[in-house]
Formats: sequence, structure tokens, C-alpha cells
Amino acid sequence: MKPAGPRTAPRVPLAFKILAAGLALALAVPAPAAGQSPEEVMKKMADMGIDFMGMVVNIPDRRNLGSRDVPTGSDRNRSADPTRGGTVVYLWDEQPTPDDKSAPEHLLTIQHLQIAGIPAGPGKEIDFQEGMGGANRYRLGGIITNIQIGGSARYEVRVNIEWQLYDTESSSIIWEGSSNAMARGAVLGDRGEQPNVLMDATIDALDKVLKKDVKNAI
Repeated sequence: MKPAGPRTAPRVPLAFKILAAGLALALAVPAPAAGQSPEEVMKKMADMGIDFMGMVVNIPDRRNLGSRDVPTGSDRNRSADPTRGGTVVYLWDEQPTPDDKSAPEHLLTIQHLQIAGIPAGPGKEIDFQEGMGGANRYRLGGIITNIQIGGSARYEVRVNIEWQLYDTESSSIIWEGSSNAMARGAVLGDRGEQPNVLMDATIDALDKVLKKDVKNAI
């Protein structure tokens, strides 16, 4: 992680700005078993004078996200026989189509992340200059670059996120860095269960950069 020289911020479609408006509701979920709750992390950012602009996803279509060895009767995904168990393979699906229903793998989409409570919007880069930014000087956004899913009876999920911190006074990105975090739990979150490991890993990755790198940058 290292400071970045000033540069102008890229733009993404209007749909991301609309999604950012519902950020507070998207993060209003119960606290995970360990680590900071979404509410605690959002309060920490507010106390630091930072508006959170949400996230986008930059993962190649059909990237393998890992697999789980599922015990008998513990998973309802079509890629494993719930009566005998089996292996569930996960792929990233950037552009869902009707044909996806017949795929033998479990396809994870941006809609699944949103259902899990992650404020992810369309596009590959974050729009810091327009949209739903508040009155704070700084704006923080993340780009999810990888998700790894493993485990057996319990999910093990690791997320990798690249972060950008924008300064409204200089109209430039003043810091860039990355973080990753892993969470374990009983539910993935792609059906809307709360709490879930997708959300827990994302919040932990965000909390990591707030504690040191972002704090030092401002």
C-alpha cells in the first residue's frame, strides 16, 4: 500500500449513484460473530470525516471462485446432491443470462452481493465527483477484485478489495491501497441471510484499512 499522486476520478453509470443512496439501509444488518459490525464501521468513517461511496466489482467473467466439499444434506445448491453431499464449484457470473439456470456450477453475481448486504454497484471504477456523496471532505470507495469460497460444513470466504480515498478539496485521489479478509460461518449470504460470511469478510477488509492506512492518509 502506498500513497498515490493526485489524479482525477473516473466515472460509472448513474445506477451506481442510485445504489449509493441506499447504503445506510444495505449495511443495517446484525453484527458478525467477530470483528466490527457494519454500523460500527460506518460510524468510524463518519467520525473520521469520510463518506462511503460503496463498491464496484472487477472480477473476470467465469473466474473460478473456489469450491466446497459439502456434507450430506447440508446444501441445497444444484451442483451437489443434498442426499449424498458432493463438491460445489463457484464461478463469478458478470452478465447473467437465462442459460445460467442449467449451469452445473454455483454462479455468483453482483445481485447476490447486493442481496448479502454489500453496497456493490455496476461499473469497474468508482465515481467520486458526482452522485450521493455527503458533506464530508473525504470519500472512500472499494473495488472488489477477487472472492474465494471454500470450507465444508461451514463456509470460508476471503475477499480482496482495492481502496481509493478521494479528497473533495483537491478533487483528486490522495491514497490507494488494498486489503483482504476471511470470514467463516454457516451461511454464504447470497439468499439474503443475515449475518453472513460475504458481508463479514467485506466489513473486516474495510475495517483493516480504516485503522491504519486511511487514518494516516488524512
